[in-house]
Amino acid sequence: MGTRFASTLFGDLDVAVEFDAPVAARTFFVVGGRADALVRPNSEDALAALVRRCSDSQLPLRILGRGANLLIDDIGVDGIVVQLDHVAFRGLSFNREGPITAVRAMAGADMARTLMRTVREGLDGLAAMAGIPATIGGAVRMNAGGTYGCISDHLETITCVTSGGEIVTYPASEIDFEYRCARIADPIVLCATFALAQEDPVAVRARVKEIFASKASRQPLSDATAGCAFKNPIDPASGERVS
Repeated sequence: MGTRFASTLFGDLDVAVEFDAPVAARTFFVVGGRADALVRPNSEDALAALVRRCSDSQLPLRILGRGANLLIDDIGVDGIVVQLDHVAFRGLSFNREGPITAVRAMAGADMARTLMRTVREGLDGLAAMAGIPATIGGAVRMNAGGTYGCISDHLETITCVTSGGEIVTYPASEIDFEYRCARIADPIVLCATFALAQEDPVAVRARVKEIFASKASRQPLSDATAGCAFKNPIDPASGERVS
């Protein structure tokens, strides 16, 4: 990527840019090549403009979450890698009127911290995400989950940045969710809202601890592992996946 081209692409945007970036170090496997450029926007407007310019220039753009299920090719990553780790993309908010029944989480918000915040508020709905390392955006993009459920189970809306730089919101009912897959056409998930239920905080906490204990008996949750390495196979007889 030439310096002059990069200056045209990033020069007037509120972003942090690192060229020839060692992105493998930002993944759990910590192996692989480098990226032409790692770009970390500081605002939604900067992100939207970046996505639009990359699309107009036909420059490859990829998004990097927590890197738990990501293996970087040894030859490196061409084009732009975007990471939404600025505070502008890590926010969490609840509905302001009446009993708390919904949470809005930005794509860069940490899944574990989001879960524990809802637990403290006595909100049930995200317990199935206990022990899953991810950002909200990454979890939605791959429909993260396991034995206890998927993130899409209580998903209400998804807000995305289109390739043209527009910000659009979709009801979750319009998105086709499958096993470890969400068919979202837009390149960037910006935020998501979840419909939660107000419960006894003690009961919600107990449920989450139960799931953590079950997972900890089978995998080292305290280590930076990628968790499941393979998708569960389909039973030919029942047509259902074997967990």
